[in-house]
Amino acid sequence: QLQSIDLSHFNTQNATEMYDMFNGTKSLTNLDVSNFDMSHVVDMWGMFSNMYRLQSITGISNLDVSNVNNMCYLFFNDMSLQSLDLSSWNAKLTKAGAITRGATTGEGTSGMFANTISLKNLDISGIDNTDDSSQANMFLMDPGMADSSTSPFAANQYTSHLTHLVLGSKFVMTSDNDLDATMPKATWNRYDSNGKLVVLSGSEINNGQANPGDWQVGQSYQFFDSVTKQQIGGNYIIQGIPGSTVTVSIPGGYQLVGSTLYQLDGTTKQGTTDQFALDQTLNPAQPVTF
Repeated sequence: QLQSIDLSHFNTQNATEMYDMFNGTKSLTNLDVSNFDMSHVVDMWGMFSNMYRLQSITGISNLDVSNVNNMCYLFFNDMSLQSLDLSSWNAKLTKAGAITRGATTGEGTSGMFANTISLKNLDISGIDNTDDSSQANMFLMDPGMADSSTSPFAANQYTSHLTHLVLGSKFVMTSDNDLDATMPKATWNRYDSNGKLVVLSGSEINNGQANPGDWQVGQSYQFFDSVTKQQIGGNYIIQGIPGSTVTVSIPGGYQLVGSTLYQLDGTTKQGTTDQFALDQTLNPAQPVTF
């Protein structure tokens, strides 16, 4: 199996298709596409798919994808990727109808992040899918879609760990993407473009509209002064999968009194923390109160 590759002298300036370019290089852990000229590329179907052990793609944020109209299965089965910043991708996907390759059919962003089970942070704020919002199985987690004999993960590990998703004003999310099914107990909370916390629940993130902002899975929480009864600061979000235990930082000058309140104490050091378990249901209407 290919474990390393030098692409520093790879000339792609005339390339228009990158369909399945690195598909199936299951042992490759790092990839450098810094020198890629993709200004004429229109098709990225499966370009980085089935790279089971890929941990990073150097230069991916700087790719010119302005002419790309097909991103189906782009990172499909990339099980070891933990973060992707595609905020500079200025692609405008166009409606071209379903495409069938082999036994697989897709359009738009179908299957784009399916089985990216280690992915925690994703920014696709630059992509425009208003003309083609097709996104079937975009976030589906299913061990049946991977080769169990070469996968580094067991079947029971095919669950999403995505807790941070940044969306732009021209990216429409629909229920076809399987995000709700993949994370049925998760509450997606959103900061808008002005940094204001907007707490939404259930399928709001997939309501068929563009909801730009910084989305995080977790629990909203607040701090109150036990003497003045006034809220300290604003509303905050702690990222985490429902049921996990998280640690929060207590505001400087305060310390815990009892189980839910903090009071002013000038001798208390900054950075004091406390832990609580995220509610399995994560009711956004009931922030954890300290």
